[in-house]
Amino acid sequence: MKGIFLTALALTAACQADKSPSALLPVGTVLAGATTTNPTERVAELYVSTEVVGFIEPCGCTSKPLGGVQRLATVLKRGRPAHALLDAGNLLFPAEPLTDTTREQHVLKARILARVYRQLGAVAINLGPSDLTLGAAFLKELQREGAVPWVSSNIRPLGEDGPAIAQSFLRDVGGIHVGVLGVATPESFAGVKGVAAIEYATAVRAEQALLRRRGAEIVVVLARVGEKGADDLARDVPEIDVIVRAPGTPIGTPPAPPKKVGSVIVLEAGSQGQHTGRLTLRFGAQVTRPIALDDAGADQAARRALADRKIRAFRTELDAWQADPTKADAVAKKRAQIAELEKQLAAPAPAPGPQPLGSVRVELVPLTEDVPPDPIVADVLAAYYAELKNLNLSKGDVRLCAKTAAAPTYVGTEACKSCHPQAYALWKTTKHGKAWATLESQNKHFDLTCIGCHTVGYQKPGGFCRIKDVGVLKDVGCENCHGAGSAHVTSGDKSLITRAANAATCGQCHVPEHSDKFAFAEYLPRILGPGHEARK
Repeated sequence: MKGIFLTALALTAACQADKSPSALLPVGTVLAGATTTNPTERVAELYVSTEVVGFIEPCGCTSKPLGGVQRLATVLKRGRPAHALLDAGNLLFPAEPLTDTTREQHVLKARILARVYRQLGAVAINLGPSDLTLGAAFLKELQREGAVPWVSSNIRPLGEDGPAIAQSFLRDVGGIHVGVLGVATPESFAGVKGVAAIEYATAVRAEQALLRRRGAEIVVVLARVGEKGADDLARDVPEIDVIVRAPGTPIGTPPAPPKKVGSVIVLEAGSQGQHTGRLTLRFGAQVTRPIALDDAGADQAARRALADRKIRAFRTELDAWQADPTKADAVAKKRAQIAELEKQLAAPAPAPGPQPLGSVRVELVPLTEDVPPDPIVADVLAAYYAELKNLNLSKGDVRLCAKTAAAPTYVGTEACKSCHPQAYALWKTTKHGKAWATLESQNKHFDLTCIGCHTVGYQKPGGFCRIKDVGVLKDVGCENCHGAGSAHVTSGDKSLITRAANAATCGQCHVPEHSDKFAFAEYLPRILGPGHEARK
């Protein structure tokens, strides 16, 4: 199973073994100056991810799908020759517990992420609690398959079954000596076997001092401690330079722009691998602290985004006020506010100027569909989806779908066609009527994290629990809204089905990561037509 999709990566590793973009310096090395041919200007890039939680690529159902390790690979390969990749923790697995049905698929993705990150130049991966979902022995197994640079200054392995976890790394990236350490909140590891946790601020203080003695010119902390924890850490240990904080902002909300807390730069890169943060280090022969933050226009972008949100909110207020003549003055003032905000947005955003010497420029790079996939990593993902057929075709707890004489069963949308021909004809033109074909076109119809929102009755009594049993229950059909229909089809009794769609039902699949622009009242008319009483 492993060999199918890892062959390409193994070949890449063999070809690139001597071309690593950053060099690991042995523990105890003391650096005595920059190893660069141009000591007056040294430039390097650090790419960071926060809260990937097992996502190798987006589901593709949003208005602007973001993410994918195949696009991350392209961004890194387009970057400067001197670059390195860092992750702030919870890279491998989702935060929620695995089920017996989905476990093997998530393990497969974890192996892909570990190997792809290493081959993309990952120099430090902070240990997060979900990374230990399968225990410390699994992480050690990943290291036996190929070096995975786990780092944590306050989460330490117990016994000999666990992986090698460095307390910090010192890297030479483009002649800049970068110290990297990782921490996480001890309480997030409560009950996690195989490791011991200590207070993190004390650990950071001691480890950064050691890195400085070894010659680190800039110290980066990968901190899975939340936003407040990162801000407090910056105040408690001002000797550090950069904090990459996690968890990142949940999707559906723009990631927070970088900021300074005292002298420390604090940043994040969102969630689920939708973005990567790019830190461009530009220093002279010496690094003077405090290091300046160049946000590359992020503050201006945040102000424009706020203006856009205000315009939408004001328009919603206008819709409610315009029919009330007593609010004429308020309506006029609100329209003037909207006009002023629109004038601000009409002005072109200023382009960021040249990066000052002695600064870190922080940019958030969205991994959009405009970024072409790296062909080698794309082949790895294609092999992964092909492997899922063998892995998942017969997986599922059939007890969840057991049929009983007293309860109706799912019969599929074709069973509704003879009595509701007009509604059926409209349904065939909707995205719901093509939901299964959408998966098939991308070879994702064996992905257990996808099929529940592209079929009818998955893992429900009277439905289906294994992909091989999907049969007539492909696509999002009548029974997704109206419930299992066998009793209604047999008798014609309307009381035996749910009569109308509701927002709660639709919201099970139309969640931000799958349907970012979903609005129940706006979307409902698109699927209703002749024969739908709910339209009245």
